[in-house]
Amino acid sequence: MTRHHHAMPRTFDVVIVEDDPDDARLLDRALHRVARADGRSLRVAHHRNGWEALRAVGRSDVLDELPDFVVVDLNMPVMDGMRFLRLLRRELRLPDLPAFVLTTSDRPEIHCAAREMGADRVFHKPDGHRDLVAVVEAMMEHVTRDEAERAAHASVSCDRSTD
Repeated sequence: MTRHHHAMPRTFDVVIVEDDPDDARLLDRALHRVARADGRSLRVAHHRNGWEALRAVGRSDVLDELPDFVVVDLNMPVMDGMRFLRLLRRELRLPDLPAFVLTTSDRPEIHCAAREMGADRVFHKPDGHRDLVAVVEAMMEHVTRDEAERAAHASVSCDRSTD
């Protein structure tokens, strides 16, 4: 199990976009387990379709309180995961918000289409809790790696003061 050591653990904000309450509950449980193992706290918001999630993420963007990442199912009522991803990237213009797809489909063309719509990574929904924890660990690793890279780039001095 990967462990992340940070000077001061911070809270991760995660949005789950999943119409199946059982799948959402299992994902929430795996997210909390991984966060606890890493010494982090976690806030999870759950939306049952892409439309609800898109509205919530849009509000968070306006308030400058974007989540750390989004986990989205593809097959949902009202607005499916593909359309959610496309609108997240193109309409809300949030190319840097990590978005992961968790799908029952193992068809490569579906996975490729999700990547083309803006998913950072696509994961097949595993059958067991242990495998779901491994998927969540990969998501958290992706997010913390990107966070570290952004911090490294931000540490470049941009002092423009004049003498």
